[in-house]
Amino acid sequence: MRMHAFVGMLAALTFLAAAPASAEKKPDDDTITLGAGARVGGYGFREVTEEGTLTWDDCRMDGVGLFGTADFGKYLFAELSLDYYHAIGEVIASGMDRQSATVLGAAGLRLYPDFIISPYIQAGVGPEWTKISMETATETKLLAAAFVGVGGELDLWGLKLGSNIRVFTMGEPVHGPGPGGHHHQPTLALDGSRAIETEYEVAGQAQFFVRREF
Repeated sequence: MRMHAFVGMLAALTFLAAAPASAEKKPDDDTITLGAGARVGGYGFREVTEEGTLTWDDCRMDGVGLFGTADFGKYLFAELSLDYYHAIGEVIASGMDRQSATVLGAAGLRLYPDFIISPYIQAGVGPEWTKISMETATETKLLAAAFVGVGGELDLWGLKLGSNIRVFTMGEPVHGPGPGGHHHQPTLALDGSRAIETEYEVAGQAQFFVRREF
């Protein structure tokens, strides 16, 4: 699914947040409420094509994740997550295979916690383990990743269904465009050997998730 479709869906969820939830409201004190969930999603790096069009599907990766949450009262919450991503078929066909795992810690603010659909803002940081293959070169790297994002949760009698979009700063393999679109190949080092270089670029991510509080 394209990035603009995710953005549209999230915007619709946010604007529908117009009525208080019928479920039991969270207390106003500092009670800690724990939760856990699973999610699916994908991300792609920002790229300006030769035609001057801005896209967010360079080095596209899709994956799944597990996460835990701790709500401190009604508004503040923390999240710890483990996600696994892999390059999509189109990227592999263009010359690159990649697998990544991220462990992210995040803090967030729920804007309207008593509504049926509650929007939130969030920021997080953590390490990324990634294995990259380009032509005959394969390298494993440990990189850093950081994000800011917005999301929304629909409360269905205690079961939370939601989506979010995030903007990341994270590592991307250095590569150049080819005649048929994206083309991935390792750079040539000074000693003539093949080496996979990475640089920090901006990526856009969208996720769908289900979460349950205990």
